[in-house]
Amino acid sequence: MRAILDFGRAVEAPALPGHDGGVELPSIPDIAALAKTLGRTAPFDGAKRFFLCGHSLGAALAIEIAKSAPERIAGLVLVAPPGLGAPIDTRFVADFLAGAEAARAAAALAKLVARPDRISAAFRQQTIRRLGDPDRVARLRRVAEACLTASIAMGPAIAALQCPVSILWGREDRVLAPPAFDAIPSVADFALVAAAGHLLPVERPAALARHLAAFIEEHSEGKA
Repeated sequence: MRAILDFGRAVEAPALPGHDGGVELPSIPDIAALAKTLGRTAPFDGAKRFFLCGHSLGAALAIEIAKSAPERIAGLVLVAPPGLGAPIDTRFVADFLAGAEAARAAAALAKLVARPDRISAAFRQQTIRRLGDPDRVARLRRVAEACLTASIAMGPAIAALQCPVSILWGREDRVLAPPAFDAIPSVADFALVAAAGHLLPVERPAALARHLAAFIEEHSEGKA
């Protein structure tokens, strides 16, 4: 995905706290605490304005960061954020975090996409191997219980944002079903992407890149 993000400006892709490559989880891993922890890492520790894109849990953290530092956010693109409409499929979460039960993990991976054949054998094997690590699974379970399966409502937070907002969703998302159009705050643009499930950035990377490029072009400083 990052290889096709050529916007003529720097692109950063920080890992989420508690995930591979990310910093340690805060003691209470709710959305606000995760966002605060992430906000203390590069590239958020500078003074520049930037566009921010987040997917799923990352979208929820992006909303929190935009709330806490509105003067730094030029625009926000949210891909399948939780807390709008239907709750996350808890069966998916349970299967994904089943640890060494490879069959359940494989079933969960298939549910992430519109077409399961888009999950390569190498990606499937790598993911299942990582989910066999009890410490990793314990971290992810703490995050899921506090931030994904808990009842949250992101609509009011989005409605209060002071920057341009665009929301994308895979039309065939079976993990976090697309919300009804009237559930989307009026401040945000909303589009469904065909032939994509919850892993829209993996299934339709070119579509997401085009959307990001158009959004950045439209809302860059100096534009009408």
